[in-house]
Amino acid sequence: MYKKSIILFLLKLLKVPLAILTLSLTAKYFGVSLDKDVWLIGSMIIGMLGLAVWGPINETFRAKFVVIKESEGQETAISYTKSLLFYMFSISCIIMILIFIYPQLIAEIIAPGFSGLELEKLVQMIRFLVPIFLLSQLNLILSSILNAYEVYYIPEISSLCTQIINIFLIIFFAQSMGIQALIVALYISTLVLSIFLISKIVRLKIPLFTHPIVFKFDGFKLFFIFALPFFLPYFIGQLNGIVEKAVATSIGVGAVSIVDFARRIPDLLNSVLISIILTILVPTLTKAFVNHDAITYSKEFLESYRLGLFGLILFIVFFINGAEPVSYLLYKSPSINTEQMNSIILLSKLFAISLIGVFSYIIFGMSMLSADKAKLYVISGSFAQILVIIVNLIMVKWFDMKVFPLSFFLAHFLAAFYMLMHYPYDKLIIYKETIRYYLLGIISASFAYLIYSSYKLSFGSNLVINQFFNIFYSFFLTIILVFLVGAILKITEIHLLFQLIRFNFMKGRSK
Repeated sequence: MYKKSIILFLLKLLKVPLAILTLSLTAKYFGVSLDKDVWLIGSMIIGMLGLAVWGPINETFRAKFVVIKESEGQETAISYTKSLLFYMFSISCIIMILIFIYPQLIAEIIAPGFSGLELEKLVQMIRFLVPIFLLSQLNLILSSILNAYEVYYIPEISSLCTQIINIFLIIFFAQSMGIQALIVALYISTLVLSIFLISKIVRLKIPLFTHPIVFKFDGFKLFFIFALPFFLPYFIGQLNGIVEKAVATSIGVGAVSIVDFARRIPDLLNSVLISIILTILVPTLTKAFVNHDAITYSKEFLESYRLGLFGLILFIVFFINGAEPVSYLLYKSPSINTEQMNSIILLSKLFAISLIGVFSYIIFGMSMLSADKAKLYVISGSFAQILVIIVNLIMVKWFDMKVFPLSFFLAHFLAAFYMLMHYPYDKLIIYKETIRYYLLGIISASFAYLIYSSYKLSFGSNLVINQFFNIFYSFFLTIILVFLVGAILKITEIHLLFQLIRFNFMKGRSK
């Protein structure tokens, strides 16, 4: 598990610089503007519909597919999957047609603060993006099928290529096409990813496309019923998305863009960690639970939990000080003023801290799912989303845009703690490890902040050079303090790293 997780993490990490470059280019060409708000809200609507309609099936597909494949064989699992794909495609087409005919109804619900030209642009954006709803769902299911066959790296390599294509299209067409360049880039990159995934499935001789279409309803029904308990939290989650955008648009034009810029860097790391959990951990835990292998289950879960927390702590400690220089390098442009930049920096720090709650919620949720405790996951997810909605609506008058990361952390942390109490095996070691790693984060972040604030460095008058040096300075402090405090607290990852260094040193001396 460690080896696969680390390789997959490094592979996903390669995409981070490309995602950051895309983010920087978006800030350069579009900044905090109406066009950017419209793009964000339009793409959010399509993503929200995908999650509301197919999110539960996408999330539970891996676990159910592995169970069917292990217990009934590959042929049955593939037959059920073909049935699922046929009905997903048919229902998605109907939804697409309805959205294309009635986009204004959706736009008015999502963005009540928009009117006139603002609303007209949003309606147009929704119509442009409707087909992505179908293509993105196809890619998610195809990636899940490859993961179920323990093919983890091809989807990542293919999406790496699509990110490069995306960057080139923005560079060459953003100035001439405006926000439409992002639409074209999204279509091309999504289609290229589909081609990659389909060709890999064909090359592996997974018989998904080799036999006739399955019109029977039983496969779709099987996956749908398994995912049915999750539709409530997903529905509430999408309602949460609607409330968030409605609250943001009520704050003023540009608020949606500011919140988006602030959460993008933390979300990059969050997406990497969560995708690793869904890709590797869920099939592994499900298989161990089905086979009543408590030792393997606990070992694999604990390794992933520790590794995820350690990665998050490194990022949070770095970002406490590094958010400012990173934000200036990525977002500084004439279309983003000083006040907006300060808001982005503060919010990005808060969103970084909130990742602890989100990661804990996801990993314990996957544990509940693999251990046949789906109802607990549903209850926890519903509670988290409802609490986010309530806090956002009530507290926005006092916290303004800061309410979004605060509610995000609080709700997911409480939901994670509730699921932790129902962990199927030894909970005591989970409690102990959680306390140790939280202490690592709190102590390291506190010292890093104090040192960075007391000993600020300047390297001449060049702003860009200064920001780069401050990033390196923050990174250096993070590594030193996390590893020093981690060695004292006997953090597993640091112990393993020291063992590896010692082994390589002794191996070098023996030569």
